Amino acid sequence: KSARTCKDDPTQRLHYMSLIGVRHASTQEGSSNETIITTRESWTKLPRLYIGPAPTPRVISADMPLNESFESESISAALSPDAMGKDVLVPLSEEQSHYLTTVLRLKKKSKSLPMARLFNNKEEWVVEIMTTALGRSRAAKSDPLFARCVEKVRSDVPFKHSFWIVVAAPKKKDRTRYLVEKCTELGATGFVFLATEFSESPERLSKLLAYAVEASEQCERLDIPSFVSVGADISGKSRKHQELELTKLPTFLKAWTADSSRFPLMVCRERAGTVTPSALQVLLSMENQSCTTACLIGPEGGWSPSEENEFNMIEKKFPSQFYNVALGPNILRTETAAAAATTIFGLAQRNYS
Repeated sequence: KSARTCKDDPTQRLHYMSLIGVRHASTQEGSSNETIITTRESWTKLPRLYIGPAPTPRVISADMPLNESFESESISAALSPDAMGKDVLVPLSEEQSHYLTTVLRLKKKSKSLPMARLFNNKEEWVVEIMTTALGRSRAAKSDPLFARCVEKVRSDVPFKHSFWIVVAAPKKKDRTRYLVEKCTELGATGFVFLATEFSESPERLSKLLAYAVEASEQCERLDIPSFVSVGADISGKSRKHQELELTKLPTFLKAWTADSSRFPLMVCRERAGTVTPSALQVLLSMENQSCTTACLIGPEGGWSPSEENEFNMIEKKFPSQFYNVALGPNILRTETAAAAATTIFGLAQRNYS
């Protein structure tokens, strides 16, 4: 209903104001109390922004235990728990300020305080968007905004298992973006992008982390997936300017086999020449085996003969931790296979619950 329709009905007016995210001040005579309307129906409709540290690609030495590195807390989640709290002022970036100004149409002399949501890998808060902070006015429309934390609406619930997508990077950046966005929305814990014999060099990997942040903001998850390179050479590069590097398949397999506490590794091998069990069957059979599971997905050209031989040798050596799996009766594109594998893992997790 419009504001004009609701103006004579206080109940309807409160409901309307809660939906558009406006701070309501009590109008009773002699009362200065203020009420924040943050029912689930209202706060789920508010704009949502990630304010944790900027995610950076993690680089793991080929000599480090792979399972321990995968199970460790993501660097992007290393935000101090007191970064947000009741009435804490949080400065927003210039990009976030521009986004909120555009979406909420903030005005310098606005009488009401629009609201939004902020999250930081640990928790999510409803906040008031303020154009002034610490006595300073927002001089120009381009100046950054501040947000005042009003009410915590969610806290992180740790998952029992984590699921990693280890995949040959598609060549086209739009397909790689699709892969990252959909797997993030479906709950993938992290990504390792491979260089295989039949894979082609991707166009760009520099914006993948930004795509993951946007997808997390949209899909209501609290954390940002990790991006890992195994055995990458980062000599001479500062942490700030590191870019995601491709991991060579032999390097990844060597690190996995050398790890005494290796996690289950599923390899999509529809053309293995044997009866291949479905990924769901395999996942259901390993309910209590490990906290981490990874799915290895090859390029559209398939695995090379030398890579197939390597898989066969590893399978004979580690039959209880190396699994050939199929994602269905059809041969899927790389990004479709990654989304399908993440979906199947989610179904298995629901079955555990």
